[in-house]
Amino acid sequence: MKKINGFLLVNKPQGITSHDAVVEVRRLTGVKRVGHCGTLDPFAEGLLLVCVGEATKLSQFMMHLNKRYTGEMLLGATSDTYDRDGKIVINDPCPDIPREQIARSFRKFVGTIDQYPPLYSAIKVRGKKLYQYARKKKKIMPKSRKVKVFRLALTGYKPPFVKFEAFVGSGTYLRSIAYDVGEDLGCGAYLNALTRTQIGIFSSKNALSLGEVKKKRKKIEEFLLPPVKALVHLKQIRIPENLEVEARNGHKLTLPVSATEQKNYKKGELIRVIDSKNLLLGVFEVQKLPRRPQRMVCLIPVRVFGGI
Repeated sequence: MKKINGFLLVNKPQGITSHDAVVEVRRLTGVKRVGHCGTLDPFAEGLLLVCVGEATKLSQFMMHLNKRYTGEMLLGATSDTYDRDGKIVINDPCPDIPREQIARSFRKFVGTIDQYPPLYSAIKVRGKKLYQYARKKKKIMPKSRKVKVFRLALTGYKPPFVKFEAFVGSGTYLRSIAYDVGEDLGCGAYLNALTRTQIGIFSSKNALSLGEVKKKRKKIEEFLLPPVKALVHLKQIRIPENLEVEARNGHKLTLPVSATEQKNYKKGELIRVIDSKNLLLGVFEVQKLPRRPQRMVCLIPVRVFGGI
């Protein structure tokens, strides 16, 4: 059987976990190694970036991409999970809050902010996930984390429902934002609906439903994004043929570059290394940039492939 490697854009429906979606793609394609690059809660829907075959080894480089969402908050109630699937903690319908007051509250949560993750989340504390403590009724207060919110816009308001659009950095919990907005307004709130529309440059408009994956499973390769194209957020270096074997074997690479090219690289940044056939040989890290006697760039392997 021909090896299948790449990334599949899937629109996850409401009511199933991200793991359920992965299991379904695995079943439909017959490929054993399938994973995803960022969880969506069961009540949420939208874009799930599914990695297939050898591409599963690249998920670590896709997790930190920025994401776009549309969603809806419900004012006047809170839940223990900060979303509609949780146990309602407070249900006290509040008087209509002026739209401008909600917009002002939203603006407080734009920028680099301190955020406490929900108690029902996969964040680890003392070696265990927070939801494991929460299910056992153990109160563990997680530390706040710095997250980036580039945009939080009010797009619709029909009390008690507030519609919004969000553009956020990796690790941002929209459930926590809904809870915090409710606290700021003094009425409480939880996340009632959420749709992920974009991950990095990848849009849900180009994604397949699980039903479409089933229909197209015999020619699924046509819909897979090659690994080298999926990593477009990383700078690229095409190495000469005489160094391809060294790259495949995970050796450190030292490449001559021009003065202009050298300025484009920073120590510690990740680079996708490709061969003469435009296949991905691996992801390497810039180690150092010696200037004399010749301008060079030194790369050390982070994840190596034979060419996918």
